[in-house]
Amino acid sequence: MGYDDLVALDLPSVPAAVSLWRNRPIDVMDAAALLSSVGLTAELRVRGVPVARLGDDAVPSGLARRLGLGPVELVPEGTLLALTRRRG
Repeated sequence: MGYDDLVALDLPSVPAAVSLWRNRPIDVMDAAALLSSVGLTAELRVRGVPVARLGDDAVPSGLARRLGLGPVELVPEGTLLALTRRRG
C-alpha cells in the first residue's frame, strides 16, 4: 500500500474516536465497500497511533465481528498504546 492509498484520520483521544464511531454519518459496511471499490483504506489513529482500519487493505478481525463493529480491522495494541501514551 502506498501513501496515496491510505486516508488517515488522526484524533486527539480514545473518547474522541468512540464519539466519532457512535455518531458516524455513514454505515460502516457502506464506507468499507466504498473505500474498497476505489482501492482505498481508511486508518483511524489516536495521537498518531493506528487503532482501526477499514477498506481495501483492512483485514476484519474476529473481535470486531464479535463486538458487532462490522468489516473493521482493530489494532488492539494500538488502542492500548493510545490509552497509555502521554500527550506531548
